Amino acid sequence: MAVCPSNCTTDLVGLPQEECKPKIRKSTLSRFIFFPCNIELPDPITDENIVPFFEDGSIVITRELAEIVVGEPTFEEISVSQCRPPLRQVATREITFRDFNAVSTVTSPATGVDDYLDYDFWQDKVDSANRLRYGIVTCDGDVKLAKDENGNYLTADMTAFLAYIIPGGGGANTEYKDVRIRFQGDPLNLTVKPSFNIIDAGIVI
Repeated sequence: MAVCPSNCTTDLVGLPQEECKPKIRKSTLSRFIFFPCNIELPDPITDENIVPFFEDGSIVITRELAEIVVGEPTFEEISVSQCRPPLRQVATREITFRDFNAVSTVTSPATGVDDYLDYDFWQDKVDSANRLRYGIVTCDGDVKLAKDENGNYLTADMTAFLAYIIPGGGGANTEYKDVRIRFQGDPLNLTVKPSFNIIDAGIVI
């Protein structure tokens, strides 16, 4: 007989009456945000109180990214009882993407223009990966912060390297940064709902 503790009440979440027309949700991933692990964000986060963190550079955001692929999670299994199947938990999940953006900026009158600021941006994130926290931005501006089911921020490792697309008809290659972020846990678990919206907040990107 299967284990069924009598002292564990189970109030299941139900659904409202089915609508006449099925409803689906479309959401396209577009950007990432990064912030240091020692930054304490407001609780709760609102579209208003998150803005200063972008304005002072505590939170930085990427340009729009291409070919974002959410990988299948890897699992670990923990046997907690001989009467039950092993407890299956997500161990890691990787998100990969390409950044085609070439970014240059005027650094100072002495040094002139940095034509490769995008290189510096990604190398900085790779070097700091284990000290960063992450958020995923959709095309409509919603931001999901990468947290586990208990509300703790996920850690991740990151790689970034240059790659090239060779045109079939000849000519110059197109350069891009190939970036891979591997999370300890699942950044898109079902407890993660949008925390704020960068468009509604009026954040300049």
